[in-house]
Amino acid sequence: MKRLLALLPLVLLVLAAGPSLADERIHRYDAEITIRPDGSLYVAETIDVRAEGRQIRRGIFRDFPTVYRDALGNRVTVPFDVVAVTRDGQPEPWHTEGVTGGTRLYIGDAGTFLEPGKYSYRIEYTTDRQLGHFEAHDELYWNVTGNDWAFPIDAVEATVRLPADVARNDLRIDAYLGEAGSQGSEWTAEVTARDTVRFVSGRALDPYEGLTIAVGFPKGLVPEPSALERGQRLLVDNRGAIVGLIGLLFVIGWQAWAWNRVGRDPLPGAIYPRYEAPEGYSPGMLRYVLKFGYDKTATAAALVHMAVLGHVVLDKPKKRFVVRRGEGTPESKTEKALFEALFAGGDSLTFEQAEHARVGKAVKAHEKALRSRMETHYFRHNRRWWVPGLLIALVSVLLMTVLVRTPEPGLAPFLALFSILWNGFVGVVVAGIYKGWKEVTGLKILPMLILSVFMVPFVFAGLVILGVFGWQVGVLPMLVLLAHLALTLTFYQLMKAPTERGTRPPRCHPGPAAVPEHRRARGSRAPPRRRPARDDRGIRAPVALRHRARQCRDLGRALRGRHPPGRDRRLDQEPQLVQRLDDGWKAVQRRDPVEIPGRRPVQQHRRLRLPARLVVGRRWRGLLRRRRRRRRGRRLVETSIVGLA
Repeated sequence: MKRLLALLPLVLLVLAAGPSLADERIHRYDAEITIRPDGSLYVAETIDVRAEGRQIRRGIFRDFPTVYRDALGNRVTVPFDVVAVTRDGQPEPWHTEGVTGGTRLYIGDAGTFLEPGKYSYRIEYTTDRQLGHFEAHDELYWNVTGNDWAFPIDAVEATVRLPADVARNDLRIDAYLGEAGSQGSEWTAEVTARDTVRFVSGRALDPYEGLTIAVGFPKGLVPEPSALERGQRLLVDNRGAIVGLIGLLFVIGWQAWAWNRVGRDPLPGAIYPRYEAPEGYSPGMLRYVLKFGYDKTATAAALVHMAVLGHVVLDKPKKRFVVRRGEGTPESKTEKALFEALFAGGDSLTFEQAEHARVGKAVKAHEKALRSRMETHYFRHNRRWWVPGLLIALVSVLLMTVLVRTPEPGLAPFLALFSILWNGFVGVVVAGIYKGWKEVTGLKILPMLILSVFMVPFVFAGLVILGVFGWQVGVLPMLVLLAHLALTLTFYQLMKAPTERGTRPPRCHPGPAAVPEHRRARGSRAPPRRRPARDDRGIRAPVALRHRARQCRDLGRALRGRHPPGRDRRLDQEPQLVQRLDDGWKAVQRRDPVEIPGRRPVQQHRRLRLPARLVVGRRWRGLLRRRRRRRRGRRLVETSIVGLA
């Protein structure tokens, strides 16, 4: 017992000395900030630390913020150059690495472990673009210690040296002590000379606390950057975005040239109103041309058409549609392919989940038949002209993201690729849901509503990914990426163009017999005749166009039954009028000289289009007024589907 009592003071001494021996801290942090006449800074930091081999084993590291955001959200990178690093007055090995928002300076040798004790590190470096230029004054706003130290700091001193003498009343002095965002006032400041301001902390700093100072001085001590210098800095800071913008211009140029070459619709021929489907064209084929591709409505139209002809029988005994084999086989090759695929496994087929394999094969067979029959004959996707623009966009986005500085190498390209793939997939699904909402009816609204709600988190995640990309690389590169996506998708749609065969219906004779009786008997008064105005350029081509318009007007009156047979001799010449009108349109497209009785031949202008006001008649005027819009085969379908409706 006596031995234990004798050892008790020694145990208490060891326990009391233990924490002090293991306590790693910064005893003194002294910074000297010199503002040079050109506006750059020369900084010398002296850091006295105590190492115990726990966190400080080979040396220390210091984080310097070098990446900021301007008022527009663009990334601004300031220069940071290390001049010298010493430990106890002797040169010390160092290296730098990029971290989030700046640069990390590692001090020490990887193969050398420090003995427990006190060490004094001195870091000398230069930096620029750290001064704020305001209307009435310039200002140095400087975080002396940073807020990333994991050790307590016993004392902090900061000395600011101005490039010239300044009166005390002209200085604006302020400081903040504590964690990031706090405005602690436990500090003192004094003007030790006309060009020197000294700051001292009033208490010890806890881990992750720091001292930030602000010194304002009159304008004129340092030169303010000119507009040219600011422009150069903007280009340097956003060189990745500049590369992306240049690539965007190349994409626009190529896609516009390719669209003008293969994507523009050919000039339309004469448009005749049709009240019956053209011979040899099924409703599914017309739907395929109308939509520039396949959809489920094309199969539905084909089934209904085959049911009308008696080849199949459609029934709905309970809740499912049933299709049964009827009499004969369809004459249309596309409907025949669908017919054979439907009844390949029996004489009837129920549209239910258990028969999804047979239904899927039938749909694919119909789609394949329509593609082989209609595509390239009536329209073209022109994807091989669109792909080079896509490749240019991908290369420019890749170069843009590589040139942007990020904390981790390759982070920007990864975020760009991931955002493109994610948002592309989500966009396709959302487009399908939107298309489904346009067609859904009845109780099927509930599944569509559930699917729409299910996709909301995915859409939100896509926006978050774009936000992260914009935060890492800047607002301007994010906008460039979105512009590339929008242009690429837009020109993918614009490249689709009908062929010359797909812009007008098959050649036929639309005589009065094709017009329903109720339309011929309507007997409304013809609209007033309008005189066409001459072309502003004074060319003589309008003379020829008036001759063509007169033929259109006469044919329109004849077809609408304005003049009963026997009262107008042009009715007897109707086939000749149709032929002359068709030949006239071909001459307009070829820009051939036009022969007019009593006038010499007139050469048509290459850029002239037939004005809609030259044709008298609401139907003709409305059709020709829309001549510059993308037709996508709608004229063929809209004039032919009336008879099927």
